[in-house]
Amino acid sequence: MDVKQTALATVLKRNRLQHRHIAQGVGVSRISVGHWVHGRSVPSGTNLVRLVEYLRQFEPAITAEDLVGAVGDAQAAVGA
Repeated sequence: MDVKQTALATVLKRNRLQHRHIAQGVGVSRISVGHWVHGRSVPSGTNLVRLVEYLRQFEPAITAEDLVGAVGDAQAAVGA
């Protein structure tokens, strides 16, 4: 099944970031980041704020809505 790529996955590719970079920057596990990237889960409120703050050094215009909306769309596509 072809699942729409999440905004987070796009940001990682565009900036050549790895899951470990995001995990270290946000203070979460690489597994959590993997779930976010593949649309299996959405960052909690605090982690979402930290994620946006971290990503703004690479994508200054990124918002929480950009990230959560894309993850939600991916979850809907796979029936999660």
